[in-house]
Amino acid sequence: MTAIYDALPRAFRAIVPRPEDRIPVTPLTGIHAGLASLPLVLLAYLARRPQTYVLRLLVLPIAVLPLIHVSFGNVWTIPSLNVYNWGQSYRTGLLVEVLVAKALEIALTKQGMLKHDEKTLHPDTRASESLRSALALLCTTRGLSFKFSGGTHGPPPKRPQERFGMVFDLITFIAVLVFNTPASAWPPVMDNPWVANSLHELWSLRWHQLLRRTFYVFGGIPGFYLAGPFGMLFGTFLASGLFHETSIYAMGKGLDPHPVLFFAIQAPLMVGERMWRQVTGRRVGGALGRAWVYFVIFVVAQPMVDSWHRRGLGGGMVIPPFLSPARLVVLPLLQHTSSRTIDSLGNIIGSGNNSRTM
Repeated sequence: MTAIYDALPRAFRAIVPRPEDRIPVTPLTGIHAGLASLPLVLLAYLARRPQTYVLRLLVLPIAVLPLIHVSFGNVWTIPSLNVYNWGQSYRTGLLVEVLVAKALEIALTKQGMLKHDEKTLHPDTRASESLRSALALLCTTRGLSFKFSGGTHGPPPKRPQERFGMVFDLITFIAVLVFNTPASAWPPVMDNPWVANSLHELWSLRWHQLLRRTFYVFGGIPGFYLAGPFGMLFGTFLASGLFHETSIYAMGKGLDPHPVLFFAIQAPLMVGERMWRQVTGRRVGGALGRAWVYFVIFVVAQPMVDSWHRRGLGGGMVIPPFLSPARLVVLPLLQHTSSRTIDSLGNIIGSGNNSRTM
C-alpha cells in the first residue's frame, strides 16, 4: 500500500509536470497536440453510433489523459504570449478542461449524444455523417442542435463590438463562409450583461453560456447527487471557480484562492435573492437590483481581478502580431503614409526657407 501511495505523486507529475519541467511550444508539440486529439474524435464518433456505451467507457481514459498532459506539459515561453497558456490556444488549460468535461459527458451518457429531432441513434446512419456530427459535437459548447442544450439561453441576434464579441464574430464568419453552417447556429455570446437586475438574471441569461455545460458536468451533477438542488447550484459555481483557477496554473504563476471563493459565493448569494423574494414577495430587480449586481461584480470581485492581473492575465494578447490585420496592414500603411506626409511637409518648409534666403 505504501508503494502505491508513493507512486501516485509520480504518476500525477507524469501527466501534469511542474511548471519548471514543461516543454516549450514548438511545431513538434503542435503535432503532438493534434495526435492527442484523435482519441477524443473517436469518442465523439462512437457517441453518434448506437450501442457503444461500454466501448466509450474504455476509450475515455485514453481520450482524457493525453489532453491533460498536452495542456499542462507544454508552455508558451514568449512573455507577451503567456496568456495563451491560460486559454487562447489548443495547448492551454481552459480549452482542454472544456474538452475533458465534454469527454466525460460523451462517455457517460448511455444513450449517446442525441440531437433535438432524434429519439435513438440509427445503425444505418452513414459513417461520414456520424463523423460530421461528431466534429460538430466537439466544436459546440452550447450544443444548440443537441438535446443537452436544454435550458440554454440564446441571446437575440445583436452583435456586440467588444474584443470577446469580435473574436466570436470572426469564428462565426469562418464557420458560415467556409463550412457552410447556418448563421442561426451561431447566436451572439453575450446578452447585454450590464443591464442585469439580479445575479439570477446575470448568470442564467445575460452572461455567456459557453461553459454552462462544462461547469454542470464537473460540479452540478456531483453536487445534485450529494445535496439536491442547492448542491447542484453550489457545485456548478465551485466548478467554475476551480476551472478558472486551475487553468491559470498553466501560466506557471501558482494558485490563489480568491477566484475560487468569488465564484463559490455566487451560490449562497443567489439563494439569498430567492429568500428575499419569499420574504418580501418581490423579486430582486430595478435600480437597486442593478446596483446589487454592480456591487458584486465590481467590488466583491476585486480580489479575484487583482489576483488575475498579478499573475499576468490582464492585458493578454488575443491575436498574435503575425495574424493581426491591424499590425500586418493598417499600422504599416499608416506609418508609410505619415512618413510621406512628414517628408512632403519637410520639403515644403525647406523650399520656403530657401526662398526667403534668396
